[in-house]
Amino acid sequence: MTRRGLSLVELLISLTVLLVLGTAMVQIYQVAQTAFQTGGGRIAMQQRARETLRRVVPYLSSAVPASEGAQAVAVPELDNTESFVLFTSPMDWIDGTAMDPRTPTFRTYKIWFRVDDQDLTSGEKKLWLYRVSTTDPNVIEARRALGKKLENVTFKRVTENCVQIEVTAKESVRAANFQTRDVTVILKTGVQIPYYALRP
Repeated sequence: MTRRGLSLVELLISLTVLLVLGTAMVQIYQVAQTAFQTGGGRIAMQQRARETLRRVVPYLSSAVPASEGAQAVAVPELDNTESFVLFTSPMDWIDGTAMDPRTPTFRTYKIWFRVDDQDLTSGEKKLWLYRVSTTDPNVIEARRALGKKLENVTFKRVTENCVQIEVTAKESVRAANFQTRDVTVILKTGVQIPYYALRP
């Protein structure tokens, strides 16, 4: 008598092996997917932070004192860290009108990380460029958003002609064990104010 087909024991062993291999493949896929999501989230945070720094540097580099004895960057003071920087520039960064080098008009700007008064519905802190009154830096004349989805932005006056900017981005990502964890990216750069920006 010839035997045809598989016995019940052989069938159960083959199904068990397939089940173990399938489970291993699913776990490998989940770990790879989590690593991909974590890496993608970190890259997105780094891009946000880099883009914010890229936007801020030209504004601060244009800082020039408005008159003899004045400073190009008024806040922060030397060795102090603030959530904003206050500076004067002959450039019109809000409206984009061209500067006349024969008769420059100096404007006062504040780059500030905060929840804007006109954006209270979102409640999200953003990095803003404000053109403020030259007599009262608390009076905002015009505004432009420079960065969002950031955890923190600080400005530190390292030397008389250098301002350090630190941008922190944070995001929750799912780990391999299906729990979320916070990933933080911190980028720093120093903005050298041109040599003519601070006069003795």
